[in-house]
Amino acid sequence: KGKAIKLDGFRSYVKRDKNSIKPQGAFTVESWIALASYPWSPAPVIDCSFEKSKGFFFGVDRQGHISFKIAAGSSWHEITTEKKIPLRKWTHITAVFAPDKNITVFINGKQAAAAEIKGNYIPAQNSSLTIGRTNNPQTWDEYQLTTEDAYFFLDGLLDEIKISGIAKTKTQLSSEVAAVKNPPA
Repeated sequence: KGKAIKLDGFRSYVKRDKNSIKPQGAFTVESWIALASYPWSPAPVIDCSFEKSKGFFFGVDRQGHISFKIAAGSSWHEITTEKKIPLRKWTHITAVFAPDKNITVFINGKQAAAAEIKGNYIPAQNSSLTIGRTNNPQTWDEYQLTTEDAYFFLDGLLDEIKISGIAKTKTQLSSEVAAVKNPPA
């Protein structure tokens, strides 16, 4: 208890250069999240992507939808939930990659988005793993303003961030979430 990462939405993030976490085969990315506000543009829980051609991005968009973006086979795949996560309430979010099968996003142990994919994960070889901020500068497009080379940050709390080398099932995830009597604080 009391060991969550607090992100301020402007400057705070965690970065591991020369990312050594390069899953091979199936994997699951998960975290507890309690957003203070929705980001201005898609912001990651974890970003280890490179130019929408390698790696993966797992995060939240500006309306509170969860997205998982990943390089697999010869394509960049993206899924986004229709369901939003609430502000200021602990929510468990998960992204599952099953090679040559599918990518799936779960919210509180319930499937919220999925897509079929072909191929194996393509890791970003010299990229860093960044928590709470985009790995690379992005372009922010608004109808009155375009900002080049901007980083986007999360504003809120993250806890129990995990990357495991298996594709967890709906049953496993719903059981794990149900077993938590008091979400992280």
